[in-house]
Amino acid sequence: MCCLADELKKVEESGADMLHLDVMDGNFVDNITFGPDTVLGLRSRSKMFFDVHLMIYRVYDYVERFKKAGADRLTFQVEATEYIDDTIKFIKTCNMQVGLAISPETNPELLLPHLAKVDQVIVMTVHPGFAGQKFMEEMLDRVEFLKTMKKNHPELKFEISIDGGVGINNAKKCIGAGADILVSASALFQKGQSMRHIVNQLQGV
Repeated sequence: MCCLADELKKVEESGADMLHLDVMDGNFVDNITFGPDTVLGLRSRSKMFFDVHLMIYRVYDYVERFKKAGADRLTFQVEATEYIDDTIKFIKTCNMQVGLAISPETNPELLLPHLAKVDQVIVMTVHPGFAGQKFMEEMLDRVEFLKTMKKNHPELKFEISIDGGVGINNAKKCIGAGADILVSASALFQKGQSMRHIVNQLQGV
């Protein structure tokens, strides 16, 4: 936890708007990261907005645990459950924001019935599970589609987030396509690079 706390401090001092936490269970994706206890430990050290991205099955069973751990928003993969609406409602009942994430191989039409009910949609521009993958530029078509949906339907208030391979070389394209939020990991944690400098570049400062 002490190492994570050191990295958390760097993120706080970088000018980033929120902390995006990827939770993986080794089942929905092959990788394993951490669970509610780690989120709770970080929560005790930070007042940042915690955007918790669940790449797990049995999402419904973990909603209350992540609420108690201090998550401000829970985003889950549309592929992880057949009970998307029930899960959205439960997360809202627990007084958290809610988001949906979609993998590159999934038909984006699965999002359409739920767009009016969520606060965020994450367009995955890599296959979920491991950091350091190559950015899939063709996924920007989905971002543009979601941007158009919001333009044509003003009642839709969700933010569009891009997650996977986001860095200085493609941030401008992401924003131009309609992204409101850029999730970046590998690009931020570079040796010899100031995280604040990188965040400023991602934000176009």
